[in-house]
Amino acid sequence: MSNLYMKKIRSLEEAIEYALEQNVLIAGIAMNVGQYLDNVFENIKRILSLFKSYKVLVFENDSTDNTLSILKDWSRNDKNVSILSQTNIKGTIEGRTHMISYCRNMILNSIDMHSAYNSIDYIIFIDMDDVLSHNFKVENILTSFQYDDWAGMGACHSQGYYDVWALRDKKINFSCWDKITHLTQVGKTYDEAVEECVYKFRYKFNDNDEPYEVDSCFGGLMIYKTDKIKNCWYSGDYICNIKLEGKGNCIFGDCEHANFNKQIREKNNGRIFINPAMKIM
Repeated sequence: MSNLYMKKIRSLEEAIEYALEQNVLIAGIAMNVGQYLDNVFENIKRILSLFKSYKVLVFENDSTDNTLSILKDWSRNDKNVSILSQTNIKGTIEGRTHMISYCRNMILNSIDMHSAYNSIDYIIFIDMDDVLSHNFKVENILTSFQYDDWAGMGACHSQGYYDVWALRDKKINFSCWDKITHLTQVGKTYDEAVEECVYKFRYKFNDNDEPYEVDSCFGGLMIYKTDKIKNCWYSGDYICNIKLEGKGNCIFGDCEHANFNKQIREKNNGRIFINPAMKIM
């Protein structure tokens, strides 16, 4: 599988200098994450310090805690932070991933519609819950800029890559949770199905491994080249391709990142990688 790895074109020192010349947008969606936001903000600020200029765009919906008020306070104190908010999405759009796709697409719509984002070179999509609330070495992000021939770079964790629902490659070309649903309906225990469909694909990497090419990934933080996501949208739609004895019922919806990354590859010839050095936990 060595052909799936990518070689460096810059030293880390050169990557640091390169990042300081780039304009970045950090984007995320938020609902009922108020308890994590102080720590998330601190990590965002540390990430932003690595770049020439920045903007932040967050879409909030249907929070019943203090998420929206915290986000509005942040926006009032920083002119580069914009908050979008909408109510009554939950329950109106059927399916969790379809709702999440709608929210992420509202961010993409805003990027397309407002000239303030025209100069953005890279977009970093983040999870705004506990995933990004831990203290981590933000300089790990700079390792992605030691390489060039990529459209998206997904994060890794200290124990390896964990976000299997978003993962697609030659070994896993299906929704892990859909296959688990099928397997438990044809005789497997839940634990057996999870072992076969999730833990088996939590890839282990060494700290010095080069980025590993996949069809899709995420991992709680993902960097995209702005020009490589043009005309691409998130979607929770899913066509089951799992063939098992016994029909079984399919889950409703797939991970939105899988469909987004698929469009990046098919529409813009973009390459997607997991970066083992870009650890966020």
